[in-house]
Amino acid sequence: MALLLNLQATVLLVDDLGAMIEANRLNITTIPTFAILERAAASKLIDLSQIVEAFRKTSFRLPPEEEIDAILKRNSYRV
Repeated sequence: MALLLNLQATVLLVDDLGAMIEANRLNITTIPTFAILERAAASKLIDLSQIVEAFRKTSFRLPPEEEIDAILKRNSYRV
């Protein structure tokens, strides 16, 4: 957050709820990781189902399964 403010950036890529709340308090736009991934999938730049499977093999904290299912359905992907 300090780096973002120092660079006078206008958008923060973040998934941490506490950081999102603080950024919003400071009027900084936040974008969750999965929003970026969903946009990339919609543009046919990535296969979102493969990305989700790769994330499942790591310690990355994924959104709830219902949210992932909805994202995959919106992008015509299957789990």
